[in-house]
Amino acid sequence: MLYDILNNRTAVRILKLLDDNERLNKSYSLSLAQVMRNLGLFLKPKNAIMLLKAHGLLIVEEGDEYRIGITEKGKEFIALVDELVFLMRNKAEKRRQPFEIRYDLTQSEKRILLVLSKMQQEIGNKVQLKNLMQELYPHDNYLKKQSSISKELSKLEALHLIEKTRQGRFAFLRATDSGIRVVREQIEENA
Repeated sequence: MLYDILNNRTAVRILKLLDDNERLNKSYSLSLAQVMRNLGLFLKPKNAIMLLKAHGLLIVEEGDEYRIGITEKGKEFIALVDELVFLMRNKAEKRRQPFEIRYDLTQSEKRILLVLSKMQQEIGNKVQLKNLMQELYPHDNYLKKQSSISKELSKLEALHLIEKTRQGRFAFLRATDSGIRVVREQIEENA
């Protein structure tokens, strides 16, 4: 029984939909058309419904409209499935992150990375170096700061926190996924 149901993805999705519908919408049942529309199904899920009905996890009302409702046993079943999913996700996350890399960045490097990632988020693309410099030093002549910024950018690039590309005579910068993660986990978190 358990294997058959868990192996039938449509059956589990139907149970989850009915459970969510009852908890959120306080609605006891859904029409077959509503189930198919909510799950994006094109063919009637006859086998899944018969399987769930045979094991007492849902009831079927036939009348003017074919309606499906979840039983108490079905609610308990889907609650256990949700617990299993939660348990497995937490284990997967723990396994994925066995260690954390912390970067020892100066305040200036942190500021560059933060401003770059914010600009990149707003623009949705690479940021021209000139625009970054103007954003970092709006009241100063940014050309005077260019050599110190260049060293900091080289360090961030060596750490693979940013990427620098050229298009003609213009330089463009982009925060990498690692750079964005550092901003989110180490810079904004400590701000």
